Amino acid sequence: MHFGEKRQRQITYKEFTQILLDFIDEQTIQTFCKLDNTNLGYISLKNFETILKELRQYQLSEFISTHLQDIVKLSSSATLPNQISYPYFTAFLQLLSNIESMRKIYVAVCEKKAHTFSSSTITKEEFLTEAQHFPHTTPLQIDILFAITNQLHQN
Repeated sequence: MHFGEKRQRQITYKEFTQILLDFIDEQTIQTFCKLDNTNLGYISLKNFETILKELRQYQLSEFISTHLQDIVKLSSSATLPNQISYPYFTAFLQLLSNIESMRKIYVAVCEKKAHTFSSSTITKEEFLTEAQHFPHTTPLQIDILFAITNQLHQN
């Protein structure tokens, strides 16, 4: 598909890097599906950790890797303990991939607060309100982000 019917088409570096990114995303999704033995849209926390460490290690900070179980417990609303739903899985991956958007939201909230001389603490509600101006940012991603920051402040 990417290289033509006879696999002869040459692609640019930019196209190649996009193909690699798409491949990594597809590989991650397929791994989730393979590990979802019951076909109910859930994998174990242990399998989630394995996927992140084996396929997305380049996106994981040491802190998130070390405290992953605590972060999941704080941010997951799964009814099954130690189970990761597919929506949570994709939200977590999208958060890691789009952390720059979260920084921009943070800066925007800080700039608004600077004009009002209000507290420097940012609430989840303030963050959610500002996030509405950023496409591809979901409340679940923000729950995960706030679980990470909560865990950071506990340590």
